[in-house]
Amino acid sequence: PFDVELWERGLPYYYHYSPWFAAVLIPLTAVPAPIVGILWSALLGLASVLAMVPLVRQRGWRAAPLVLLLAFLLLNVVAEGNVQPLLLAGLVWTLERRAGPVMIGIAASLKLVPILLTLVYVARGEWRRALIAGAVTVLLLAPTLLYEISPGGLETGGTGVFTSAPPS
Repeated sequence: PFDVELWERGLPYYYHYSPWFAAVLIPLTAVPAPIVGILWSALLGLASVLAMVPLVRQRGWRAAPLVLLLAFLLLNVVAEGNVQPLLLAGLVWTLERRAGPVMIGIAASLKLVPILLTLVYVARGEWRRALIAGAVTVLLLAPTLLYEISPGGLETGGTGVFTSAPPS
């Protein structure tokens, strides 16, 4: 979530995740950055594999082309250190379970697109589950309002290879 190299080069960096996620990561500041990087990558890799297990169980070898495509896409995300494999694994394993609405709320507090999954609950008439997902999202995003939002913090990008220029 935090690009140390970008920050060290003096380029602007805006934290794009919910404050609760930063609080969860605080204990990792006591661990050397290279070790955290290795552990984080391993966790994301494991989550990528776990996200595909139900597909393989359900479809067997017929899932191979899709699994290979997903593996390629997820490994690219793992290489960037993005949280998406964790969210995907969490959603795949909990969506139809009791914890599904809570996981949608957690995922939507970090990336907004998962909130669209509540539309499935709405279409099924599962209003309670849809409301729980929305409430968890709001609860986890609410602390964001306590912090100043910088002008660049509302834009996507600005921290990537294609959108940032080295200082002159």
